[in-house]
Amino acid sequence: MFLVITIFIAVTMQSIAQNNLFSLSQRLSMKVRTIISMAVHDKLLSMNLALSNKVINEGKLLNLISNDTQKLVDAVGNFHFAWFSIFEILVVSAFIIMEARASGVPGVVFVLLCQPIPIVMSSGVRKFRMEAIQYTDERVRMLGDLIAGIKTIKFNGWTDPFLQMIGRIRDNELYWIRRSLCMKFLILVLKDGIVPIASMLIFCTSAKIHGHLSASMSFSVLALLGILSRVLNFAPTGIQYAGEALAAAERLQCFLRVSNYCEDFTNDKCLEGACMVERPVAYAPQQPWIFNDTIRNNILFGSKYDPPYYEKVKTACCLDYDIEHFSASDDTEIGDRGVNLSGGQKARISLARACFSSAQLILLDDPFAALDPKTVSHLSQYMLRGILQGRTVVLTTQNYRVLDCCDKVFMMDGGTLQQLPRNNQVLKLFWNVKSDNDKEEDREIIDFALKHENFPNQSLTTVVDSQISISLPLTLSINEHKDAQNLNISVPHENSKILDSSVWKEDDTQKNDFDSFFNVNSQDLSYIGGFENSEMPTHSNISGQCVNEDNGISTTKEDRIEGLVAWKTLKRYFKAGRYSNFLLVFGTFICTQAARVILTYWLAVWVDNVFHFQLGFYAGIYACIIAGATLFSASRAYVYSYTTCVAANTLHREMTNGIFYSPLLFFQQNFSGRVLNRLSKDQASIDELLPITAQNMLENIVGCMGSIFMITALVPWFLLTLPPFISVLFFFQRRYTAVSRELKRLDGISRSPISAHFLEALQGLTSIRAYKMEENMNKRLANLLDRNNSAVILFQHVSRWLSFRLDLAAAFCVTVTAFLVVMLHDHIAPGIAGVILVQSLQLTGLLQYGVRMAADTENHFTSVERICAYTDLQGERPLRTAISLISDNWPTEGRISFINLTMAYREDLPPVLNEVSFEVRPKEKIGLMGRTGSGKSSLVLALFRLVDNRACNGSILIDGIDIKDVGINDLRQRLSIVPQDPILFNQTIRMNLDPFERHTDTELVEALKAVQLFNKIRKWDKPLDAVAGGDGIEFSVGERQLLCLARAILRRSKILVMDEATSAIDVQTEDSIQNVLFSELKECTVLSIAHRSRTVRHCDRFLLVTHKGRVIEIDITNALQMS
Repeated sequence: MFLVITIFIAVTMQSIAQNNLFSLSQRLSMKVRTIISMAVHDKLLSMNLALSNKVINEGKLLNLISNDTQKLVDAVGNFHFAWFSIFEILVVSAFIIMEARASGVPGVVFVLLCQPIPIVMSSGVRKFRMEAIQYTDERVRMLGDLIAGIKTIKFNGWTDPFLQMIGRIRDNELYWIRRSLCMKFLILVLKDGIVPIASMLIFCTSAKIHGHLSASMSFSVLALLGILSRVLNFAPTGIQYAGEALAAAERLQCFLRVSNYCEDFTNDKCLEGACMVERPVAYAPQQPWIFNDTIRNNILFGSKYDPPYYEKVKTACCLDYDIEHFSASDDTEIGDRGVNLSGGQKARISLARACFSSAQLILLDDPFAALDPKTVSHLSQYMLRGILQGRTVVLTTQNYRVLDCCDKVFMMDGGTLQQLPRNNQVLKLFWNVKSDNDKEEDREIIDFALKHENFPNQSLTTVVDSQISISLPLTLSINEHKDAQNLNISVPHENSKILDSSVWKEDDTQKNDFDSFFNVNSQDLSYIGGFENSEMPTHSNISGQCVNEDNGISTTKEDRIEGLVAWKTLKRYFKAGRYSNFLLVFGTFICTQAARVILTYWLAVWVDNVFHFQLGFYAGIYACIIAGATLFSASRAYVYSYTTCVAANTLHREMTNGIFYSPLLFFQQNFSGRVLNRLSKDQASIDELLPITAQNMLENIVGCMGSIFMITALVPWFLLTLPPFISVLFFFQRRYTAVSRELKRLDGISRSPISAHFLEALQGLTSIRAYKMEENMNKRLANLLDRNNSAVILFQHVSRWLSFRLDLAAAFCVTVTAFLVVMLHDHIAPGIAGVILVQSLQLTGLLQYGVRMAADTENHFTSVERICAYTDLQGERPLRTAISLISDNWPTEGRISFINLTMAYREDLPPVLNEVSFEVRPKEKIGLMGRTGSGKSSLVLALFRLVDNRACNGSILIDGIDIKDVGINDLRQRLSIVPQDPILFNQTIRMNLDPFERHTDTELVEALKAVQLFNKIRKWDKPLDAVAGGDGIEFSVGERQLLCLARAILRRSKILVMDEATSAIDVQTEDSIQNVLFSELKECTVLSIAHRSRTVRHCDRFLLVTHKGRVIEIDITNALQMS
């Protein structure tokens, strides 16, 4: 009885020590994760921008902060198993030799000689993991690119080819993941084979020396070998984690070693001269950076809130009208990348951010490209000449209308900077502007729009007169040149931009004029900001993104399922891996465990010499059983790794299909970090973590069943203790999973904002540095990490709570079993008693570890649950057209008929288009105009069916066929569009132009020549295979628009939509491109949305989209006659 009590005390003390060890290592792991995340973030904000596109992208960044960081975290918690196992092996080996004497030497030597094998195999795991990571980076990067350019994907009907490309990358990734899993499971197979073979060597040696097997020696050695088996189980795991951590550390080091930027620009290749910049600097980039926060916080960007000055900035940047029409005013949350804002709104928020800052140097990189002429005039008057008085402004622009505001004007051409005179006639010569007709034409269009929108015309006159009345003293240096009124200037290059350095001098008169402006009723200025390319209806915007009427939140909260993981989730996983495969897996688990139970029982038969045979008979059967168990174990490893990879691949394919076939509204309600978190972190959990925990769970559960069967068969009294013991175990397990499951879900949800924050930082690097907001971004990340760590540390403590209680229950089970053996020793043979004690010791370990693994498996199934939520998304339908509805070359004419079209972005929202009816004749060129929120872009969305059919009434006919009956892919692939926000994917030029690979190289080259881009890429060995972005060719916004034009030329669709297609291109190049378009695409029907009158001057008719969502035809032919 003393020994029985000693067993209970020893097991309890072991549990206390072990749980404290795990608790400390998990806390350390959490600190390591936080430190690595902050280090990566700090490096991201400080690295040399010239190298940023080459060394980091969205996919690689997400892998660094999720998968690679997790590998290091896992290593911190598990690596001690590797080094400590050496001492355990030595101690257990010593006890075996003490018990078996010389007989134990062969087995111990065999175990020690086999130890290097798992280490060598773990290096293979590391190698396979490194290969898999490369494809994982590529896959996640491409998925990030597709999410960022989802509008381009959907407009062009490119979902299928890009999903096929992702599928090919995924196949390569999964190939290496499967090899890695196979190697991991083979290491476990090796462990399962080493211990039985060592026991056979010991028992055969002992029987040979002593002529028989002693029960006490045999089962003592078997118990010690059971301990050794657990050691050998954990040791390879620690080695694997260490190997994977080394691979992850190498990747992290490669990133952290990238050189930092220097404020004195010494990182750039400066051959001569110097550049000195006064800090701080405010910056408005050409493509505005908008982060997921409220409008106010996007403007303040860390600055202290000053209400009076804030109101002045809003008014100066034409934001009053827009903000008033958001339900929560400036507390409205802006979606990821500003998806619920128009292009003009994003540009003006970016300008407001620059104005509100206290910086004395303002850098504006062509911020007016997305703005209509009247808004530009307003910004020139009340921003450049108003709120920015007394500050230095450096402006690059294609818009000659703002040159009146500039003290000095320079032109960049071929990398050189030349000063131009401020003579208006001379400047127009360089902009290819022959007269002031452009301004007058725009004004007539706006006057007509205002009259039809019932806006007060008086405010228009007031602003124009005010604009003319203000003048600034200018100092210019003029050089002579005979070809341009004796001025020293040169004709601008096609991609030239103007660098304007404006130094504003404040005087009392100007200050009074400026201050008086803010006393004007903002309602009188409500038309300012109109005529932008994209819409912002009162209740929704261009994208169809809806703002919650109660709280102004535009993005939806991430769904969190509560309660048990549903059976349908498990069924979905089994179905993904195929039911037959999983049945085969369960069969191999059962056969493997059955062989182990038979092996133990045969040892009892051998000890008691039941059949009175010679040593060779018992040893031969023992060896055959070992071989069978090893064979079943190896088969299990192969089948299980194959099945889990099939399941992971199926779920990934279904998830990507569900995401990218979802309506556009899904991407506007879910920021990219949230979606990418499931595509990366949750998918990695299913790929690698779930198979390991599920394997451990199945092995332990099947092992428990085998041990219970064996003990019950030998000692039926054991059944009396089993029900209360199992009840206690499952009571604790239910309590644990109820809490841990929700904590795991909270972990997943609180992790998504961290991913989104890193992506936002990557997208806004230049703005963050310009405003010196690195510290604020670090603080924001620290808060997000603290929030996530709260869930993580609670989960870890709950795990320790379960572990300690399971260990106590296991100690009680061992004690009761030992007590029964002592009480029934007269009725139990020594060999059978040894089997019972060994199996009880194994049972306790298997039960408590199995229950823990079952809980962890359920926790990992929350990743399956989260992925299944995206596989069940309601997609756009139908994808394909019914047979014989349309011909292969439909549309043949290009006739478009809008018939009583009423459209809302959702069924529960007011319509943005009301009973719109008009017809566009074949080959006709239509100019579309209208103020912000009128519905111009809504017409385009309806034409391409980017809005749910259920929210639309009426019809759109193309060549007499209702587009509702045409498949989504068929419709979009038969139309062409050149968007205002041109997107190029980090793929080859060929892929960006022709993802379906339907055109020859000659056709691709001719299209590039038509848009004057071939000269830029011809220097490459294989120009069409050069990569756009990253390590390849960098394109400006204007050049990207030209590439989109080349796509349209290649497609040769009968219908072309040009959505401010040349806004970022200089005037001279625009004229050339317009001529090419109308010659190359003269057979097309063209719908052109534009701000500049010169862009639509070739149009046959002009349509005005009114604020109430109606369309009327206007006659402004005379106003558009060019001199």
